[in-house]
Amino acid sequence: MPLGIALYFDDVPPVHWWSGLYVASLPFLISFPLVVAGAMLIGLPADILLRRCGLESSVAYVLTGVIAGVALTSAVLFVIAAGPWVWMCSLGGFSGAMTAWAWSRSIKESRRAK
Repeated sequence: MPLGIALYFDDVPPVHWWSGLYVASLPFLISFPLVVAGAMLIGLPADILLRRCGLESSVAYVLTGVIAGVALTSAVLFVIAAGPWVWMCSLGGFSGAMTAWAWSRSIKESRRAK
């Protein structure tokens, strides 16, 4: 993203103003569909499983999110033959943990409101 912002303000002739915006938007264009797919395909079934087993807690949700985030990132890296990038898997685990934590907080608040 910083590279895209730098390209936006660069006045070198071959670089157009839209190319900087495109490069800056790539992290969102790539990560958003992956996070949504992970939340729908892994997160919702995991939520149902945790509810049925009576294991609903913030810790259980976050651990499930970390595992799912690392697994999804590893699967994508394997499919595109990108190699074992540990830092990418850690970002996947972090985004899974944050998504799961936000979900667990929203569940707690919705139950409090009832």
